[in-house]
Amino acid sequence: MPSPEQERTDRDLRSYAAFTLVAMVGIGVGLCANPPSANTLLALLEQRFPRAEIGNGMDVAGVIALGGNPERIREAARLAQRYRICKSS
Repeated sequence: MPSPEQERTDRDLRSYAAFTLVAMVGIGVGLCANPPSANTLLALLEQRFPRAEIGNGMDVAGVIALGGNPERIREAARLAQRYRICKSS
């Protein structure tokens, strides 16, 4: 049987996990309900990292599509097809 102190720690951990989950879901719903804010966050991320010069593609290790925009997914698939040496995610 766990001690009262262990039960209190477990309860605190469950409360923290539940709060974190609710907060993450709330933020996700807020971003989905307000696409301009999601687009702003993506634009900030895109501006932070400069566009890569791929060249011949021999140094390409993989393709990552940020966001679920269909245009991004198509571009990632096109790059993966063009540079078959890389992995697509």
